[in-house]
Amino acid sequence: MQARGNPSLVTRRTHVFDPWCLREKLPVFHAPAVDSRHLIEYASLSSYARLGHCHRSATFNHYGDFESAAFRQNADFESAAFNENGDFNSANFDGYVDFESATFAGYADFDFATFGQAVNFRSVTFGDDANFTAPVDRAKATLRASCWERAGFRNDAIFENRIFIGAGEFEGATFHKAPRFHGCTLHQAVRFPTEDHFRDTRSPEAEQAYRTLKLAMAAMKARGGEGMFFTLEQRSLRNVAIDVYSHRLSSFRRDVMSRFTRRPRDSASDATETSSSQVRAPMRLHEITLSWLYDSLSEFGRNAVRRAWVVIALWAMASVAYAAIAGGPVDLRAPIDAQLLEHSAAFSLEQVLRPLYVWGSNAGTLYRDINVQIPLPVKLLASLQSVLSLALISLSLLALNWRFKRD
Repeated sequence: MQARGNPSLVTRRTHVFDPWCLREKLPVFHAPAVDSRHLIEYASLSSYARLGHCHRSATFNHYGDFESAAFRQNADFESAAFNENGDFNSANFDGYVDFESATFAGYADFDFATFGQAVNFRSVTFGDDANFTAPVDRAKATLRASCWERAGFRNDAIFENRIFIGAGEFEGATFHKAPRFHGCTLHQAVRFPTEDHFRDTRSPEAEQAYRTLKLAMAAMKARGGEGMFFTLEQRSLRNVAIDVYSHRLSSFRRDVMSRFTRRPRDSASDATETSSSQVRAPMRLHEITLSWLYDSLSEFGRNAVRRAWVVIALWAMASVAYAAIAGGPVDLRAPIDAQLLEHSAAFSLEQVLRPLYVWGSNAGTLYRDINVQIPLPVKLLASLQSVLSLALISLSLLALNWRFKRD
């Protein structure tokens, strides 16, 4: 029988493999290197445990296809290397599944595969898409204890509609594209890596992927995870909006240049630019600016300490500005007036502790001793410092309340 997709590929269809027959007739399964293509469809490895570690450290130099295979006991592919695609579509794993340190150079297809026991994909490298989409039958969509620690997903990581009924360990895993957990039910013990391991904040699908995980964390009242995925979601929205406006600006610039130079434009590029210009930006320009400021100052409300440092920096810069204004022309060769700096620092601190007090009848520390009315530029600068400091302190308190509040 000819295999699908390759007329020269020989298909071996056997419902039950005898272990000793398998050793004699098909030594490929325990050989250190597999040089030819081998397709097993609707196979049942009922005596797999007696074969030992027949796939451990094996190298599949070409296409490795285990579509719809049935592994009745443990499946050991530790350190195996799939130099092309690894197809386990609709495979049935009844026992423990171990792919630790395996390498998939191509597409890793576990679409509709069923897992009866724990699975181990620790330190696995997925060079292309890794598809773990669940079967239509929800009873077969479960994943028990699963380990994906330090795994590397270089393209799409798809876990759609899976039911995690055991702990899912993703600590140290790296996702070069936003992972897709749409329709999943996550266990409370699931652990994700830190945000620097999620490298994708520019693809159009990233915002939806992170929103799904944000909602899942919010349902579990996992404040840290919810805040992290909210940050990734907002950064994705901002970056996509920036890309849309960049395309529009580039198209406008090319259009202006073509009109002035009277050069004919390529119809294909015109069609591409027209379709790009019609894409709706998820944020307006002022929203992009506010998003960037909020992210820079506090990582979207997650970093309360950074805002405290910003308040201190504002206080220090305002102190120097007040001293420069009150001291007259700046002379770098003159000695430092310690008293002036002290009064300026105290005056700047007053704007933090007593916002907008500068507009009152009391002149404040800096101008009280010399009995001089506060100049308007100083009042405006002090008001700006008061408003910014009050806003930053309020946001810090709100962030602390959100982070540690008990529902």
